[in-house]
Amino acid sequence: MVAVDLNPVIVGVAEAGVETTAIEFVRADARSLPFTDEAFDAATCSLALHHFEPDDAVAVLRELARVVRFGIVVNDLIRSWHGYAGALVLSRLATRNPVTRHDAPLSVRRAYTRSELDVLLAHAGLRRLAAFGLLGVRVAVAAERV
Repeated sequence: MVAVDLNPVIVGVAEAGVETTAIEFVRADARSLPFTDEAFDAATCSLALHHFEPDDAVAVLRELARVVRFGIVVNDLIRSWHGYAGALVLSRLATRNPVTRHDAPLSVRRAYTRSELDVLLAHAGLRRLAAFGLLGVRVAVAAERV
């Protein structure tokens, strides 16, 4: 298994927190992955796509599609008014951390709707196979190359 993040601090924290050699940690830009075509069976993008503007999100999805043999799974937030309200309330109740209090509702505001996610997948040359949601605030989408 290979885990990728662009931020060297995040990669370092991840490496320090895992006591196995079964995971390789790589510092890389998801828009330009340092792996050969079809290097992996599958890939996932978990709670990160909403951090990318649409063109960059398409680039990430294209790269994921390029490096897999079978397909990808995208797990992310869904933009909705109730998701935003929930993030706002829960971030205030669960923590005093100002970064979390700011980032949680902002992440929901930046997230894509399900239809926008379908458009991003299509622009990346992917076809949605299945989508599973959680209370209209999260979604997991399985997709394959067209």
